[in-house]
Amino acid sequence: MSKIIIYDQHLTELVSFFVEDQVQFVIGDFSLFKLFIQEVLIQSPRADVLDNILNDQEGIFSNLQKLKDNFPEINQQLSPLEILRIFLGPMIVYIFQNQLFQAEVENYHQDLELIKRQIIFGLKV
Repeated sequence: MSKIIIYDQHLTELVSFFVEDQVQFVIGDFSLFKLFIQEVLIQSPRADVLDNILNDQEGIFSNLQKLKDNFPEINQQLSPLEILRIFLGPMIVYIFQNQLFQAEVENYHQDLELIKRQIIFGLKV
């Protein structure tokens, strides 16, 4: 997740920006993303490096906690790990079905809108 979080936006606008930006980024350079995933699976990252990425003061979990703190409409019972899963799950499945499995995309924008709704629903439940 980007270290810059714009807190004055509505949650739906933030989710919309994140989904569109990240899906386009990964699809645009899927070979790099695939290489990254392969390296992670083959050579597990050192525990201290992974810990810093996730738990550092500016790490992913810290930023997800800030997101939750600044958007009261997010279910306050969700942990940062659960929020991460809510964001990444639909996007990764969509990217894999289109890039790895070559599933036909009928309406890219409609697909992204569905992903956004799934994320918003998951954050609020």
